This record gives sequence, C-alpha cells and structure tokens, in this order.
Amino acid sequence: MRFDKLDLNLLVALDALISEQSVTEASRRLYLSQPAVTSALNRLRQYFGDDLLVLEGRQMRLTYKAEELAAPVRQALELIRSEITQPGQFDPKESSRKFVIIASDYIHTILLAEVIAQAAREAPKVMFEIIRPSTDATERFERAEADLMLTVEPFSLPQHPSVPLFQDEHVLISWAGSSHGEVISAEEFLAAGHVAASFGRDRRQALSELSLEKFREQRRIELIVPSFSALAQSVVGTDRLATMHRKLAEHVMPFYPIRIHTLPVPIAPIQQVMNWHRLRSRDAGMQWLKNMIAACSADNFGKPINDADG
Repeated sequence: MRFDKLDLNLLVALDALISEQSVTEASRRLYLSQPAVTSALNRLRQYFGDDLLVLEGRQMRLTYKAEELAAPVRQALELIRSEITQPGQFDPKESSRKFVIIASDYIHTILLAEVIAQAAREAPKVMFEIIRPSTDATERFERAEADLMLTVEPFSLPQHPSVPLFQDEHVLISWAGSSHGEVISAEEFLAAGHVAASFGRDRRQALSELSLEKFREQRRIELIVPSFSALAQSVVGTDRLATMHRKLAEHVMPFYPIRIHTLPVPIAPIQQVMNWHRLRSRDAGMQWLKNMIAACSADNFGKPINDADG
C-alpha cells in the first residue's frame, strides 16, 4: 500500500533500522533477510533524499533526518497497531495472538507462571514471550512492542497506565549450615560477604541493592548473579548472605537448605504494579490478560491496599 508515493510497509523497516542502527539487527527483528532490509533502506533513502544511516568506522549512525523521523514514525506505527490492526474483539478459545510481557524471574515464579498455566486452559493457541527487565526491554515497551510490564513501583512508567498488584518485603537469607545464627545483627550483616542480582547488559540493579547503596563502602559483594532465583542457590555451602523478596524466599525454601532472617537494616516494602502501554487501553485481548493477572494476584496475595481502576 502506498500513501503519497511511500510504501507504508517501509515504515516498519525504517522504525527497526532507526532503533537498531544496524541492518543485521533490524533483519533479525523483522525476520527478514539482510538483502531484503538493505533493499528497503535503499528505497527509503531514495524517497527521503537522505542517507538515513551512514557508516562511521564499524558502526552505523543516524543522520539528522533519521533522528527527526524516529518519533513520528514510531507514533504512527503505535497508532496503527492499537487502533487498526488489533481486533476489536478477543476470543480466547480461537485467538493465536502473542503477548509479550516484561517480568523478572521473581514475579514469573510467584505469579506469572500460574497465570500462563491458566491461560493455556482458556486460550490454548495464545503464545507468550517473557523478557527480563532492562533498558532495552523498557525501550521495547515504549515502542509498544511489549504488551505488559510487571515491575516495582519506582520502575513503572508514569506516562502509561498501571494498577497495583501486591506488596512484598525484603528478607535476608543464609545457608542453613552457615556460621550465622537465627538473628543477624547490623554489624554481622555488614561484615559478611554478599550475593547480589543485576539484570541485562546494562547490569540494572535490583531495588534492594539501590536501597542498600548507602552501605556500599561497608558491604562486600562477592558474587553477582543474573536472576533473583539464583540468590538462594548461591549462598548454599558458604557464609554469604543475600537480600531477596520474602515471597520468593519462602517459595524456594523447600528446594534449598536456607534460613530466612529479618533484615537488620531497614528497606521499604515493594509495591508490585502492572504497567501497560497507553495505546493498549481499549485492547480486548489486553483486558482479558490484565483481568487474569489481577485476579490471580488477588487470590494468592489479597487485593492491593490502594486498588484502583486503570
């Protein structure tokens, strides 16, 4: 389809090329061959009368024209996806839709896995992709390439609607065979070696680590792992300590010989929230999924204190 002599299919390619700044990565994202994406880039260059991407050393860089086009192209595609290509009705039994959800292994373990199991019974053809929190994942969400983001309140995006799900608190864990007793003092906490979790190529810190930043000079981190679930396994056989969510610690306790301790330093409880793109608010499929997640959370953890409609 052409509009003002522009093949509108090229806008999808342009958005991918601007985002990835690489023909190779754009072809992977679009599931097209590199020659096909190169051809699309050449046609875009001809239409706009601009190189759009230029090679500097080993990297492609955006021209000023490409930077100007980035926001309006993305907004146009988001509008098409939300208002035109997404169906007005959603039949779980027949739909073969794919939902992309940004969620940590923590929320996946204690909530999302149960939701997806229920969805498999109600919507056997629906597919899910779970991606871990990172700067890249947040950018995908902003581009409306991810449907939902399950995150803690400080990391939710205020420009998009959200609802609270449940609260949790942080606890301290140790190996059951360690030298630590049932009660760990602040001095013992700071003197011990610690395991911490970080996420993505930008090594995003967990909220607990950000809360403990004031103890950075005194606290010795001996091991960094890529998931919350790995914290319990990583203290076993050592005198190391790890700070994690109580609900996850209690979930993994039957599988690992760990003890759960009260944290000797204060960390505020977390508020888990469900964030979705503002252009998805009238999406019937999204409403089905959001309702399922909210109901499962309420069944397992009770209704949130500050419950509100999104």
